[in-house]
Amino acid sequence: MKYQLFRQILTGLFALTLGTTAATEPGAAQSNNKFFCGSRDGVPATIARTSKGNVPIIIWVDRG
Repeated sequence: MKYQLFRQILTGLFALTLGTTAATEPGAAQSNNKFFCGSRDGVPATIARTSKGNVPIIIWVDRG
């Protein structure tokens, strides 16, 4: 459980870093990033398709 939380935090930080980098690059306003539903390690995720590959943005975890 703690591992999943740690992984979510790292994924969020990575996504934030990627977004910040993309926003400061020339031509960022013309980004062709696409979002889609998928999974990572068998867990549902919202994934961004970027020029550098697929990046999980949100890992959906059921706490119930």
